[in-house]
Amino acid sequence: MRSRRLWLAAAFVLVGAIAAVQLVLWRRSEGEDRLREFYAAMADGRPADGRRLIAKAIELCPDDARYHAWRGFAEVAGLRLDCGGGRTGGETAAILRGIAAYSRAEYLNAKDPVFPYNLAWLYHLLGQNDLALREFRKAVESNENDALFHASFAMFLEESGHWDHARGEYRNAVALSPELVASRLFFDLSHRKNAESRGIVADAIRTLEASLKEPRSPVILARLGSLYSEVGEPEKARRDLLDALAALPSLPLAWVNLGELYLSGGDRLAALHCYQRARYLDRRLVLPNLRLGEWYSAEGNRKAALSYLGAAIRNWDRAVPVAGVDARNFRMYRRSRLPLSSLLPPSLDRYAGTCEIAKALAAVSTTTPEDSRASECESIPSPHAGLR
Repeated sequence: MRSRRLWLAAAFVLVGAIAAVQLVLWRRSEGEDRLREFYAAMADGRPADGRRLIAKAIELCPDDARYHAWRGFAEVAGLRLDCGGGRTGGETAAILRGIAAYSRAEYLNAKDPVFPYNLAWLYHLLGQNDLALREFRKAVESNENDALFHASFAMFLEESGHWDHARGEYRNAVALSPELVASRLFFDLSHRKNAESRGIVADAIRTLEASLKEPRSPVILARLGSLYSEVGEPEKARRDLLDALAALPSLPLAWVNLGELYLSGGDRLAALHCYQRARYLDRRLVLPNLRLGEWYSAEGNRKAALSYLGAAIRNWDRAVPVAGVDARNFRMYRRSRLPLSSLLPPSLDRYAGTCEIAKALAAVSTTTPEDSRASECESIPSPHAGLR
């Protein structure tokens, strides 16, 4: 009899445990469904519905950091986020709710650098720069290889009057992603602080040179090759890019940069080979398609030219900002909230200048509807402009 009671007790415990697990799995499934509906609502421009849906997801899974982070994003999405004041009480309240949501996300998952990064900007909006500085440091320290974290931290430090520290962060950003030099952010920096911006590139080169150890990293060599191109040292650039590709031929952007060097030196056949290799490795790249389109246009092959130029335009339009689909899509810049794409290339490894894309749009205008961007041209230098 006793053994039967024990068996029944164990069975009840097992059934209870199974039921608890099923409840957890049901809550998780329902929470993910609400999250997918949240994505759709935000994409459709329905932020109120998005906030309602993400709140339901949090009710189902209150310890999921992602849900709290998305709630933070939903609270501030669409607000006029500038640092100059003049905010309404409702806007300030929304920013405070965003801070509360991101703070909860950070508490639940202290390893995700996006949470302190977004918190830093929100604190900055409220003028709480001591807290912003703390959160920026957390973000950068937890993900030292994110160039955009360093670039954003540098902007914050520069605006706060800490130029020496800002210069170091700009250097770190350029060393990690040399393509940043061809961005609007760096272009504007060169106008504000011309000599200092050149010094930042030189500092980045020295940092990368110092980090080269045997066996030499092909990734660092590729970065050095890109920066040598920017400062007008094509022989060093070619040497390091060739060494990088000999060790690791699967670096598409290194092929692009090598192609640009050959093109600037007048070796069109060698450049063509590089662009073809780059496109083979990554068809999403903009610049190889653009250059191949230009090549076939010069050769009189209109059909092939339009095909490649069309691919360049489609890739440009589809390029996802490096920062992903969260609040990092926007940057505080000169006290204004701007789309990331207006400051940086659509992706740091898919860069092609606005002027170049405008040319491609003009070239295909006979076969596609008129696109107003065909007449646009920002005064931003394209990569390796100094070598042409």
